[in-house]
Order: sequence, then structure tokens, then C-alpha cells
Amino acid sequence: MNIKDYFSFTQGEKRGVVFLLLIILLLIIAIPLTSLFEENQTIDFSEFEAAIAQFEKERDFITNSKSKTLPILFEFNPNTISNEEWFKLGFKKWQVKAINNYS
Repeated sequence: MNIKDYFSFTQGEKRGVVFLLLIILLLIIAIPLTSLFEENQTIDFSEFEAAIAQFEKERDFITNSKSKTLPILFEFNPNTISNEEWFKLGFKKWQVKAINNYS
């Protein structure tokens, strides 16, 4: 074996390398040219923004229409707390019942 055999190409390999280089060269030229064919379109978001505004109005109406009773925070011992104190903390009747079942 000659060292030249390791650093030379056969005729088919030379054609393959030339073919791949041509493909790479074409891609390098073609990719920047694609921007010439693109149309710059402005997108109208007014309908989407109107839908968002409508959703926010409905959300605010729903949250404002509900009568919210804020829980009253105080120190307590969960082992000795009464049902009325659970309600003051903001628990619902079924939650207090479930807590009492497991205490």
C-alpha cells in the first residue's frame, strides 16, 4: 500500500465531491434570494384585540358581581377549633364537615 492511496480520490469520489460542492454553492446563493420573493404582509390584530377586551370585560363583570367574603385570619389550634371559626377562615360547610370527620 502506498501512502498516496490514503490521500487520493477515485474518479467516482471526485465526481461526488464536486456534486456536493455544487449543491452547497447553490444553497448558499438560493437562500438569500428567497427573501426577494417574500411579500411583507401586515397582520391586522384588531379583531383579536377586540375579543380580548370583550373577554376582560366579562371576566371583570363576573368577579365584581360575586359577593366575596374575605376570610378573617387569626391564630387557631386545628384540634380545638369550632365550626364557626372554620367558617371565619373561609372554609365551606362541606369542607368543615370533612375536617370534623377526620379529626
